[in-house]
Amino acid sequence: MPSTIVIQKEGRKGGPLSVLFKYIKAFERHTNRNIIVYYSGFLFAAANTGIQEEDMNGFMSAVHKMDKK
Repeated sequence: MPSTIVIQKEGRKGGPLSVLFKYIKAFERHTNRNIIVYYSGFLFAAANTGIQEEDMNGFMSAVHKMDKK
């Protein structure tokens, strides 16, 4: 995966999210596996930076109907 700076530089044309999706899809093709991207507010919270019980609904939504082979 590229650094945030690389994503920002490449994203000037189509936006940083389009660049991020490009790299995620490339990684998914390379590994031939599903990729789960999890974002939390770790930059804004002093504690609890890992996946917590409160994240369960969002995480389950992310894996719902995902190919589990």
